[in-house]
Amino acid sequence: MNVSGHAGYNTKGNDIVCAGVSALYHTLIQSVSRLASCEFEVREHRGDHELIVYGPSSEARLLIRSFLIGMREIERAYPHYVRVK
Repeated sequence: MNVSGHAGYNTKGNDIVCAGVSALYHTLIQSVSRLASCEFEVREHRGDHELIVYGPSSEARLLIRSFLIGMREIERAYPHYVRVK
């Protein structure tokens, strides 16, 4: 799963769309770490973030589905600033 770019809704540091996406993503990472029984890796490079789950567990799948629900709601509210693929 990849999260990249800046929403561009407001200036960096004041962008509520970017903050919402970041909060969901960082919560996902901590949740997978604490609640899922699987190996995973987090990669970050110049604003691109990637979560790689190896042999995802049912817990990891559920957490990722929950993350995507939140992301789709942000996309629905701010369609010009967020795109979920």
